[in-house]
Amino acid sequence: PDYACLRRWHGSWMGDGRGSSDEDERVIAHQWLGGRKRGLLASFVVGTVDQLLMAALKTRHVQLRHLGLAGKVVVIDEVHAYDSYMSTYLKRVLTWLGAYRVPTILLSATLPPERRKELMHAYRGHDKDTGRRRSRRKDIPDAPRLSVENPAYPLVTSLVRDKDVPPSYIPCTIDDPGTNVQLGFLPDDNETLVQTLSDLLSGGGCACVLRDTVARAQETYRMLEENLRGGLEGAQVKLVHSRFIAADRLQNDAELLQLLGSDLSNRPEKLIVVGTQVMEQSLDIDFDVMITDIAPVDLLLQRMGRLHRHSRGDGQRERPARLRCARCYIVGVEDWEASPPTFAQGVDKVYQEALLLRTILALHSRSDANGHVVVNLPHDIAGLVEGVYKDQCQEVDNATPSFVVPDAWQPRVDEAEKRLVDSRVKATNNAETWLLGKPQLRCPKDLIGWLRESLTMTDENVGRAAVRDSQESIEVVAVQEHGGNLHVFPWVNNVDGGIPTSRSLGDGEEVPDDDVARLAATCTVNLPPALSGPRNAERVIKALETSCRASGWQESRWLKDQLVLVFDEVGEATIDTGIIVHRLRYARGTGLEVVEAKKGGRR
Repeated sequence: PDYACLRRWHGSWMGDGRGSSDEDERVIAHQWLGGRKRGLLASFVVGTVDQLLMAALKTRHVQLRHLGLAGKVVVIDEVHAYDSYMSTYLKRVLTWLGAYRVPTILLSATLPPERRKELMHAYRGHDKDTGRRRSRRKDIPDAPRLSVENPAYPLVTSLVRDKDVPPSYIPCTIDDPGTNVQLGFLPDDNETLVQTLSDLLSGGGCACVLRDTVARAQETYRMLEENLRGGLEGAQVKLVHSRFIAADRLQNDAELLQLLGSDLSNRPEKLIVVGTQVMEQSLDIDFDVMITDIAPVDLLLQRMGRLHRHSRGDGQRERPARLRCARCYIVGVEDWEASPPTFAQGVDKVYQEALLLRTILALHSRSDANGHVVVNLPHDIAGLVEGVYKDQCQEVDNATPSFVVPDAWQPRVDEAEKRLVDSRVKATNNAETWLLGKPQLRCPKDLIGWLRESLTMTDENVGRAAVRDSQESIEVVAVQEHGGNLHVFPWVNNVDGGIPTSRSLGDGEEVPDDDVARLAATCTVNLPPALSGPRNAERVIKALETSCRASGWQESRWLKDQLVLVFDEVGEATIDTGIIVHRLRYARGTGLEVVEAKKGGRR
């Protein structure tokens, strides 16, 4: 909505020739700069990390991205969240930004020390993985430490391109004692989950159940909806994940901020929010208690950051009596008593097993004499992150492992560690296929001949996908059909909250009204991974293209080249690839899910 306001002048769209007053032109998002490849040329740019990383990708007109970045101050948030594949592009971008002397600010609450060094070296022109080459690291001294076990935290690091100038480390003092979070480890079954929530919320409160996959979140949401009795009687249950249409995701975020933000006036008496990793970052929401699937320690700490995030009176007295002490329960493990533990189905497919095993060991190493584990936020963050990512901290002077691997764990840990190393090497090698070369500072600084010796990507969407090491996703515009015409879902409103005058997109052959087409453009959603895998993607796209003839959409600035997925009046859709028939369902409360996949007649 805020961005839409920057493009609207008294009800008319920018650039339509109807003019405006000087008062309206103070802050605008100009239409010309909204075109593909021109966005970074604007004076101020807010975008996804893909737009930045594509400056290190061999694409046509990549020079425009460099021209746009060269005069900026670049701020990159949540820099710890990028995997080995994306980090290859990030480090190359930093090398170019350093060559241009562009001031660059990297933000993270959970960045391992050696990862910080990699980024610093990249800015100075050495963006290759030099983890095994200690000599190249010597020009950047280690950051200060509070003790052998604890790095300085929070820490501001300042670096200039000149290698003769050492970096400046500025430890920051935290006067606040922080929040002690008591950890618990629960079996991964529905009965335990329901009983635990019933006990915790018997006196009211707001709880988060965070799952590692959308399927687990949807299953948990449906189960809790069917078990709202006993201690859960009267509780609201909400579901948030990435497989809602864009308009519903926006609404979900707005509702969470309204209910669980710093303003207590709208806080419900009893609420359970079931979600996925979309709640890890960015949202300023505050839960009384959390139950989360296992994840690498840095992500667990990010999740815990949504626990007792705001002060609710002296000693948290405004919270329910049973929830005044912050508690986080970890699930997603089938058997905690096994040596080593076994993970629930699907959880080990999301994160590297080696990092999950390290995380468990690091947390248990903090057990007291009674077996209780307490983590203080923020004071324990740096030590835990460094300990779990110890393979990246070998060159940090005085750093010691924070845990010991039991003998019974060692064979499986060794196998997991080998898979982790192999995956990182493979990801880095794959990324280098389309990686732009490093700046040649000894040559004239021009933009000629950058891509002379390689083929280049020409499609913007392909380029964005290339800077992420993930399975290609298929984005569709989800609409409903009734009365022979296509319609926007009945609950979707304009981005400014206004009710649209029409939701009809016609029969697909005619050009849709511009306002309705724009509304439909907010109904995009990515299909589940089962439909977009390497074996299925081409067949699914072909089935979508042939099942709904929307030739009129090609004349719409909002819907051109978009795939359409048509749902019936009860919210079900079918994608028949000739080999497999996929039946999907979309509902406002649960989002998109695959109901059934059965063999079809081969065609």
